[in-house]
Amino acid sequence: KERISSLLPSFRIGDNVPSLVKGDMARFRQVLVNLLGNAVKFTEKGEIELSIALEKEESHWVTLHTRVRDSGIGIPIEKFDSIFEVFHQVDGSITRQFGGSGLGLAICRQISRLMHGDIWVESELNIGSTFHFTAVMEKVVEKTSEKSQGNFFRSSGY
Repeated sequence: KERISSLLPSFRIGDNVPSLVKGDMARFRQVLVNLLGNAVKFTEKGEIELSIALEKEESHWVTLHTRVRDSGIGIPIEKFDSIFEVFHQVDGSITRQFGGSGLGLAICRQISRLMHGDIWVESELNIGSTFHFTAVMEKVVEKTSEKSQGNFFRSSGY
């Protein structure tokens, strides 16, 4: 609890991100929870930032680009691909020190692909990591009353 209170969280949602999209929000949320949970687990002090931006917009679809950035322990470049494989972690000491099964990021990769997106990481050891996750969502035309309510990122499932 004391460690979590030393973290500075921030959240950013781009101005052009639609306030209403249609997609599998349970899966989208599962990826967010996993990435944020990892950021908290591997960041002793500093900051964690969640941002959502509009990457691409088409007539009926949008691609959302989510980033989870932390100032944690970082990941060596040679492990960037393997951490998304089942039961792989940076090294065995990670499991002993921080716990986890090595399934979370593999599941996130499967979900991102099911949502016609991708997931990848940028990182520097002892500096931190940024996990990127893209997902395609259906655009929903908002009614005037919904716009005036000030909803910033509501969604509906299929």
